[in-house]
Amino acid sequence: MDAPIRTARLALVPVVAEDADELAAVFADERLYAFTGGGPGTVEELRETLGRLARGRTADPWAQRNWVVRRLADRRAVGMVQAVFGDGGRSAEIAWLVGVPWQGQGLASEAATAVVTWLAARGVAQVTAWIRPDHHPSESVAKHAGLAVTDETRTTDKHQHTERLWRRRLPPPPPGEPST
Repeated sequence: MDAPIRTARLALVPVVAEDADELAAVFADERLYAFTGGGPGTVEELRETLGRLARGRTADPWAQRNWVVRRLADRRAVGMVQAVFGDGGRSAEIAWLVGVPWQGQGLASEAATAVVTWLAARGVAQVTAWIRPDHHPSESVAKHAGLAVTDETRTTDKHQHTERLWRRRLPPPPPGEPST
């Protein structure tokens, strides 16, 4: 099993299907979907999704990684972070979500920054994130993680939202650092 990524206040633990019960409560708040569209699914749907993500990590570690964000103080799940790889593991698109009760505490910034650091140590050369231009808290998270906004935009097919690309180019890892 992958080792958790630790920060001052958090442990980012590779997701497993058994996280569904706890994460369903985190994802239940409709306010989380104001910028992404959709809504909360059932515990069963989430369990299937998390199980599929965990199996995918084992099958191809350079396809996608997903972590449950847990507070170290009480081990409580407060959100998730994701990295989807491209270009044979040389690039990664990241996304984050922290439940409404824990927003505004810098937890998403701390988690996203930790994932960017983890990616850099593994030789990922570029990290990106797509963010709606009116989603100021996510823009702040991206800035804290060292990403800068670009002029590139896209319109999502599903919800017809315009998003802007944020990017950070990473230096090569120091010699002797892990590559997986």
